[in-house]
Amino acid sequence: MKVYKRALDLVDVVEDMTARFPEHEKYEMGRQMRRATESISMNISEGSLRRTSADFISFLHNSLGSSGEMETAVAIVDKKGYLKEVKKDKLLKELDEIKKMLYGLIKWVREKDVK
Repeated sequence: MKVYKRALDLVDVVEDMTARFPEHEKYEMGRQMRRATESISMNISEGSLRRTSADFISFLHNSLGSSGEMETAVAIVDKKGYLKEVKKDKLLKELDEIKKMLYGLIKWVREKDVK
């Protein structure tokens, strides 16, 4: 799935970004951001292995929730001055693309009832 790969790639971006945070934030906000980002791809993977389409959709909604959590985290670290405008915009654009792909996958699974 393309969305799964994009979510995995985002993990690397966030890992690199949070490594540059001030020391006290690496283990606080940085860890929270890494966990939220990791959760996006993990929920896609776990949901795809569930027995029913409804279960899969539920996990895809969890992925959407994690992407929303990441958007808020980006706003917080931006407010603290840890992000350059270009990085913030790129990150938010990628999160938006992933969310669109998740909504599309949810629609497809619902229509096809693939499981």
